[in-house]
Amino acid sequence: MLKSYFKKNTRKNLFRKLTLINVLIIFLLTSCRKPIDMDLHNIKSQLVVNSLFSPDSLFKVNITKDISPLKRIRNYDSSGNCFPDSQNNYIDVKATVLLYENNNFIDTLKFIKNSNYRSKFKPSVNNDYKIVVEAQDYTTVEAHNDIPKKIPITSISKEKKEDIEGDYAWYNIYINFKDPVEEKNYYLLRGVPQYINFCELSSEDPVISKWDVYNNKLFVFDDELFNGKNYQLTLKGFVDEWRLDYMDSLKYLAFNLHSITKEFYFYAKSCNSQAAKGDELFDVFQQGLSEPIPIYTNIENGLGVFAGYSVSSDTVRFE
Repeated sequence: MLKSYFKKNTRKNLFRKLTLINVLIIFLLTSCRKPIDMDLHNIKSQLVVNSLFSPDSLFKVNITKDISPLKRIRNYDSSGNCFPDSQNNYIDVKATVLLYENNNFIDTLKFIKNSNYRSKFKPSVNNDYKIVVEAQDYTTVEAHNDIPKKIPITSISKEKKEDIEGDYAWYNIYINFKDPVEEKNYYLLRGVPQYINFCELSSEDPVISKWDVYNNKLFVFDDELFNGKNYQLTLKGFVDEWRLDYMDSLKYLAFNLHSITKEFYFYAKSCNSQAAKGDELFDVFQQGLSEPIPIYTNIENGLGVFAGYSVSSDTVRFE
């Protein structure tokens, strides 16, 4: 009888302890949830500064502002086609854009139109350039970068590999250049014109990965695998040979080999990773179905890129 009493009370005590523990767990879990009020519609905009500069042209800078993903930036024409409203990211005031070379002031850029500012000054290799942008109601931003020296294309050649039914053919295109010794170099190779009418480019070269190809027109890579050596970069060209017979000017395909800074390189790589999400990335992000990918920036207190490059060119002829 006594044994049965103690057994019954032990069960009651155990049940009470378990109940108390459950209550405490529920209390702790609910007490950890703290609502945070965020006004996503009134987040202060930052200046977006974009400038890619070379010795071949005057300094030009585009200045806009970032836009909340909650804001509508699309319009529709009478046919129902969607297009971006580029004026949504214009700043409401004119900015003051100051340019420095090796910390010496050299120019105040002049406003042109559509958020573009231009200098009467051309940059040069082996100098450090700084830009300072001031605008009312925005945080002042600045950035600096230089221009790497030009890396010449030593030769370009082609080799027909395979005929494809319907007047198409595969070619290998070989682009040769000499990488400087004992320094880190970054490159961007571009087929010109950017929208090639008769040749679609791709590459299986070991220095180029799928993340280095931007819309089958631009190829971004560094010299990790060939530092200080002569290198032959191989591209594949899917050529519409019927178009070659249609217009003689199409028989020439030009390439620009850009020697770019590491800031330019990281910006291009991050933009490509973003683009790899799909052409409708912004729409997907608005719906909350895709994680946004951060875009590299070297703009202090702002967004965008300020980076230099130099370029060498050569052409290859298709008969």
